[in-house]
Amino acid sequence: MSDSLGVRAVRRLYDATGRTFPAFTIARDAFLAGNDLLYLSQFGLDPQKDQADTIKAVLTQFVQKYREDPAFAARVDESVARIIAMKLKLYSNSFNIDAVLPSANLSAIGANPQTTFNVVRDAVTLVSPTQTELADRLPAPPNTNQRIALFTDVRTTKQCATCPVRSIIATDALQQAILRLYGPQGTREISPTNLTSFAFGDLVSYLDGIDEFRFRRSGQLS
Repeated sequence: MSDSLGVRAVRRLYDATGRTFPAFTIARDAFLAGNDLLYLSQFGLDPQKDQADTIKAVLTQFVQKYREDPAFAARVDESVARIIAMKLKLYSNSFNIDAVLPSANLSAIGANPQTTFNVVRDAVTLVSPTQTELADRLPAPPNTNQRIALFTDVRTTKQCATCPVRSIIATDALQQAILRLYGPQGTREISPTNLTSFAFGDLVSYLDGIDEFRFRRSGQLS
């Protein structure tokens, strides 16, 4: 599968001025380079306005090329055969509709809190420090009067070129999970006022001296 064929690097490769966008040539070259699937993202001279029309035009030209050029048609047939072979491999050599429909039992997943807790507990891996070091550094769990700072590796994603950016995991996701289990509505071992959440980006900025005054003034980091 190709990468996005509408990114700036591809545009400048075909027209350094950025005034034209030879859509069919770009798609054809990517296909002939060995990509069975073409990712037509940001695909157009002005994608927000003409991407759909550009893709339709390229598909029409591909159909015409397929009918007129036997060598090109053979390449397309080979690509289709590879794609179908992979789909058959994914679904046990069958195109039975039952193989791709969601299981009727999916609604039962997560219905048993104890099972969910056991799965989460067993999935936790202590990377660093070692178990011995941890026992020395943290001999007992935090008490209700201690403050805890949580740092989350917040990552973002976009479903399309023009879609809004969304966080895969919220900055306070771990904080909310802790409060749900150990806060006022749980075992009451943690006070919400003693928890503070930051993204790793906040930590990097703090270490680089950016926003240092804001952190110190708020008393959240020192």
